[in-house]
Amino acid sequence: METIKALQPQAHEPPEQAMFRNRKKLEDILQKDPGEKETFTCNAKITSIDLHKKWHYNSCDACKTKIDETSYCTKCDVVVKYPKIRYLLTVDIDDGSACVPLALFDNEAERVIGSPVNKLLDLQKKENGNEKVKDRLGICIGKQFAFRVKLSTRSETTELICQRTFETNYQLEKSYEEQQHKDMASIKKV
Repeated sequence: METIKALQPQAHEPPEQAMFRNRKKLEDILQKDPGEKETFTCNAKITSIDLHKKWHYNSCDACKTKIDETSYCTKCDVVVKYPKIRYLLTVDIDDGSACVPLALFDNEAERVIGSPVNKLLDLQKKENGNEKVKDRLGICIGKQFAFRVKLSTRSETTELICQRTFETNYQLEKSYEEQQHKDMASIKKV
């Protein structure tokens, strides 16, 4: 008689592993097919923020889809009574191999900016609010993060969508780089 093994719940991947899974340079990611829906991680610096685009949007409270002025959600086919305001921040990231626009939604934008969207909206209502918001958004320029990304299929231009953001751990990055060099050296010997 065959015994049945109980399925063990899988533990969440620790950030120390997740931030290096399928690590690629931006130039290599850009060569991939967006239709494959593959995710990658990259370590890159935020070089600018596109403040010509709106940095927040009203969304359906159920599915997070952007809704129009009538508060109608096309995905859920309902009028949303209590729309939720969410971040949609477009930044440029650079890892030395390429510079690419990256869309940061709600939680990931909040991690990068360090403030919930509602605090920035409150700040915007104050005197010189738009300038204060621009300054607050600008604090992320020059910061480096490890990003889990996928290629966007929503526009004609190449853009990445951020799925997860990790604070850069320079000690782990150094260990990763050293291991990559060792692996490359052992491949060359063969």
